[in-house]
Amino acid sequence: MFRWRRRRAAQGWSITARERMFVLLCWALLLLVSLTAIGSFEIQLHNVHMLTQVQIPAKDANDQVLQAMTDAQNGLIAYETSGDRALLQPYFGAHARTLTALATLREKLTEGSEGEADTARHEALGGREALAAQQWWADALRVEQDLSRGESPDAFQGRALFDRFLAANATLEQYLTAEREEYRLAAETMLSRGEAVTIVAALLSLVAMLVRGRGVARSISRPLTDLRDAVVR
Repeated sequence: MFRWRRRRAAQGWSITARERMFVLLCWALLLLVSLTAIGSFEIQLHNVHMLTQVQIPAKDANDQVLQAMTDAQNGLIAYETSGDRALLQPYFGAHARTLTALATLREKLTEGSEGEADTARHEALGGREALAAQQWWADALRVEQDLSRGESPDAFQGRALFDRFLAANATLEQYLTAEREEYRLAAETMLSRGEAVTIVAALLSLVAMLVRGRGVARSISRPLTDLRDAVVR
């Protein structure tokens, strides 16, 4: 048994064994290229998901909060100035729109949180805006009731509360814009890197298979060449 193994080792691998190793090498290199492409695709998919399903909807919801609050403020000021209740029309329904947009914004901020620091930042910014909106609406309802009774409420407090809301909304808007730009740049960078890594891995695989294939081809043709030379002699 041991003599047979030593003789096989001295003779080298058989043609069948070399072909089998070449096929395994091809499969391994193909697997490497595939895994590289899949990994790059997964990272790009995450960035695209964050952009399309989290960042953009969050910014849209923040804009909707601002629009609803602005409509309510304009309607309330127009009613307060003129006394014409018909001008209060933009005010009606704005509270429900504000709550709906804030709920969507809170959901997207929670979904887009990655890590404790990011979660705390989102909660702080979103909570500050929601609190400012809640305080303004509480004062707005009081002003509307006073105007309906023919009284003259103090509008200074409401305007100060609305300015506080505008500041919170603007801060969150800047943060969401910067975060969205960060994810966009990350998606573009990973796309470029993924393409480069995939191309390099594919080229290296092709070169390796070419070199190994030539070696296998020589090992296959060498016995045939020796046999032909022996016949010719």
